[in-house]
Amino acid sequence: MGAVGRLLAAARAEAHLPPPELRRLIEQESEALVASRRRAAASIAIQLRERLEGALVVTHSASATVREAVLHTPPKNLLCTVSYPVEEGRAFADELRASGLAVELVEDEEAPMELAGASLLLVGADTVFRDGTLCNKIGTRALAETAAEHEVPTIVACEVIKLAPIESTEAGELPREVRELFDLTPPELVHAVVTEEGTVGSDEVHALVDRTPSCERATRCSDELPEATLVPQTRWAPMPLHSLRYQRQPPNSRELSRRSVSRRRRARRRRRHHG
Repeated sequence: MGAVGRLLAAARAEAHLPPPELRRLIEQESEALVASRRRAAASIAIQLRERLEGALVVTHSASATVREAVLHTPPKNLLCTVSYPVEEGRAFADELRASGLAVELVEDEEAPMELAGASLLLVGADTVFRDGTLCNKIGTRALAETAAEHEVPTIVACEVIKLAPIESTEAGELPREVRELFDLTPPELVHAVVTEEGTVGSDEVHALVDRTPSCERATRCSDELPEATLVPQTRWAPMPLHSLRYQRQPPNSRELSRRSVSRRRRARRRRRHHG
């Protein structure tokens, strides 16, 4: 919502300009936004360096911010979930592996078992609310719950533009089509939120929101947008920023059969290993 809202609000505020000038203004705003996000990703990557050195990291979905962090400081091993139903984790893992990282792709149902030996669970965010609640790809909450059971910290890497200046309780219920792709992780399961403005605990997000100008702009942008552009009953919307290259078509029956056999083989190997 923040990035889109910023562009739409800028366009609406200058709607009186001739089309060529308005187009130029929007292009300039877009370029400035892209540049600021690159700087933000670099800052976040630097802050995560110590946590990633020599670490066994589990990640879910395909966060561009996580991508930059692990490319900057490759962990000892990175476990990427397939991330159903879109399965963006497959292309994400392939890309990172091609960049020289030690990456293992795991089925979503196997990821909780891997967390027992992990150093951290590192995820991006579609939205972090003022109260520290995280909205991210469905399955994030279950992984964070398992991580907490094993005393593995859940770290959220996101730009301040992803911070929502409202409480999660003010957002209203997620529409059905959104609930199928996203879930909410309560702040008590989030160890830290790493942004370009610094690292804060989930109970400190509200203070970061209050002192960050971009969050104030997000509030103004949402107030200026027509209702038709907003999710019903809410003033926010999850902001899926995965590149289209991470998306794939649903698997066919042959692919499903192959995966089922592969999962059974891995399960047998694990039983033999632990036996």
